[in-house]
Amino acid sequence: MKTKKLTYTSMMLALVFISTLLIKIPVPITNGYIHLGDSMIFIASIIFGWKTGMISGGLGASMADLIGGYAFWALPTLIIKSIMAGIIGLFTKKKSKNIAFIMTILGIIIWILFSSIIYISLNNLKIDIKNDLNYSQKIINETGLDNIKNLDSTIKKIQNILLYISIIIPILSFILISIFRKRDKDLFNLNTFLGIIISGLWMVMSYYISGIFIYGNSIIPIFEIPWNITQFIGSAIIAILIVFSLNKLNLKIKL
Repeated sequence: MKTKKLTYTSMMLALVFISTLLIKIPVPITNGYIHLGDSMIFIASIIFGWKTGMISGGLGASMADLIGGYAFWALPTLIIKSIMAGIIGLFTKKKSKNIAFIMTILGIIIWILFSSIIYISLNNLKIDIKNDLNYSQKIINETGLDNIKNLDSTIKKIQNILLYISIIIPILSFILISIFRKRDKDLFNLNTFLGIIISGLWMVMSYYISGIFIYGNSIIPIFEIPWNITQFIGSAIIAILIVFSLNKLNLKIKL
């Protein structure tokens, strides 16, 4: 059994590493990138549990940052992705329903507070760039946008995304739960989807906080939020489809 666990953990670590390093889309505004590595982290935690998820997710993603030219993100990634995988693994454990419920409530409350703070910060930013041309030019230079008009448009888009995401995620989750629970009630239960959502929101908020220290301000990391949300939702859908396909093939790989 130990050999089996080690094999699966090594395999998932390699998949996280490869899908993070090779399958990525650059984000010019923040000099970062989005990738499909999170889908492998979701799969590792759902199928193999929190230990395999944390080891393969944390090490695989941080190694990809280290080798891929983003060494300054390696330590934050190690911590963020390890906890992200741990959250999913905890939610999928059958004996952790009460903990999952508490974490869901706390996660929603924290996300609402986070979104509100970001929304207010963006409102203040719009006022500042209109009143201070030097400051607006500094933000334009740092984000790589062309002019104030594009900057203002981007700010509005981020505000809309934060607003809509609170509506889209519950609806999308309900649809996915309705579809996949018919196939496997144990694998695709409510806790699994809640774990994916809470872990994804954790990732978005944690990377923003890490970005404050890396970029030296609280404004530039805001422009990374929509991309991280896109990465989280896309990876979740891919992971669910892959897990569903493996389950349909009746592959006995769960530990």
